[in-house]
Formats: sequence, structure tokens, C-alpha cells
Amino acid sequence: MPINSVISEWKNKAISMILSQDNILDLFEKDDEELENIVYSNIYPFLYIPYTQTNVELYLNIEVSVPKVIWGAFKGYPQMIIQIICHQDKMRLNKAGISKTRMDYVSELLGQLFNNSDGWSGNRIQLISDVPDNLSPVYKRRTLIFQGEELTINPCEGN
Repeated sequence: MPINSVISEWKNKAISMILSQDNILDLFEKDDEELENIVYSNIYPFLYIPYTQTNVELYLNIEVSVPKVIWGAFKGYPQMIIQIICHQDKMRLNKAGISKTRMDYVSELLGQLFNNSDGWSGNRIQLISDVPDNLSPVYKRRTLIFQGEELTINPCEGN
């Protein structure tokens, strides 16, 4: 099996884990029918960029990469990138006892969900980066990067 086979596996696992978390899904402020179709409307298995600046929405993008491949034994350190994209008009969070922006709170919940979790190609993942920036004049973005442990595939074994 090629080393990049983890890409779809990790994306599917991440989306499944997110969909099982009511505390995260509540932050999208969607009704039950909208939540049934939230994948590809607000949660994407690729790096989606909102094409309109008038929709006041929260988005999650999940991407996976294997940025370091060493010839010979094919060693790679898979990374899962999660982008939280939030319209600035949706940034304020009105939840009792929580004094954080919506984007910061989603980041915190995702960190709790994924950091040091196992089952990622038989290994654990660790949060290695959490960086905010501006995607557009009205959309803000926070990018989290979780890195997996080394994956090694020996090409001589026919994997």
C-alpha cells in the first residue's frame, strides 16, 4: 500500500470524529436537516475557500499531506491540516460561561478531540501548529496542523 493511502483514511476518520461531537456541531448553528448535509456545505475534505463574502458562516476544511518522503525506505510524517474559517460577523460566541471567539473555541475543541488521539495508521497524532490569519476582509482563518508518527514502507516488500 502506498504511503499516501493515509490521505483518504485520515480525512474520513477526522470527519467522522467531528460529526460525533455535538458540542462542535452546535457551533455551526444549523437545524437538524442542515446538519444531515453539513459535509460539503460547511465541512469539507479539501481546502475550501468561500467564494462569497456575504454568507455569514463557519467552515471546517480537512486536508492531509505526507510532506517528507525519503527515498529508499519511503519514510513520511503525515500531517492533517484543519482550517477553521469564520465570518467576522459570526465570530462572537453567545454561550453561557464561555468567553472566547467562535473560532478560538472550535480550535480548542478540535485540539481536545484530536491531540494525542490514536488510531491514525496505528499511531498517535500531535498538534504542532495553531496559527490565525485573514483569508479575506471578512473571513478569518485559523489553521491547525496535527502530525502523525513516522510511517515507513519498504518498497522491496511489495507494499
